[in-house]
Amino acid sequence: MPPVVSQRTLFGIPSTVEVQMAKFAAELAHERAVSQGGGASTDDRAQSEAGSSGDDAVEAALRKRVKAAACEMGADALIGRGMRYFIFAGREAGFDIPAYPFDPKGELKDFLAERGVRNLPGYYAGLGIPQDRYEDVQTHALLVLRRPDASERGVLLRGAEYCDATRFVPLCESRFLDLCDAGALRAIARELRIDFPSSASR
Repeated sequence: MPPVVSQRTLFGIPSTVEVQMAKFAAELAHERAVSQGGGASTDDRAQSEAGSSGDDAVEAALRKRVKAAACEMGADALIGRGMRYFIFAGREAGFDIPAYPFDPKGELKDFLAERGVRNLPGYYAGLGIPQDRYEDVQTHALLVLRRPDASERGVLLRGAEYCDATRFVPLCESRFLDLCDAGALRAIARELRIDFPSSASR
C-alpha cells in the first residue's frame, strides 16, 4: 500500500508531524553546535588568557625600565598637557606670561619672537610637532625631551587626563607612567631608545 500523503504536503505545506520532526532536528543540531563550540571556545579563552598574562608581564617589565630611564633623565624629560607647554617654557625663560596668555599686556609675542616664530603652531613645530597635528596639542599629553645642546623635542601622547592640569613636571615624578596605556608607554620607550620584546611591540 502506498504511503498516505496529505494534501498539505502535496501543496508544499508541511504537515503537523513534519513540522514537529523538523523542529526536533533543528534543536538537536543546535545542541551539537553549542556543545562543539563550547569546547573550542574554552580552549580559545585559555589561550587568550595565557597570552594576555604574558603581555601583561612584558608590559610591566617595560614600564619598570621606562621609569628607571626617566628617573635618570630627571628634568630633561618633562610631561604635561600639550597646550600648556608654551606657557611653562615662556615663564621658565623669564617672560611674563599671564593666566590668560594672549593678554596684550603679556610678553607672549616677545617669547615667540625670541624663539624665531610668529605663532603657536610655529612654536610647536619647532618642538617637532607637525603643523597639521597642531590641533592635537590641545587634547594630548606632551613629552618634552631636553638635550645637552639645549634643544627640545616634543612627542604627543594619549593620556592628557593623567597629567597635572597646570604645570609640567619630570616624567619620573608624574603619575603618567603608572596610568598611561600600552601605546603611550611604547612611544616613550622608543623615544628613550629602550628596546622591548617583539610581543610588546604590537
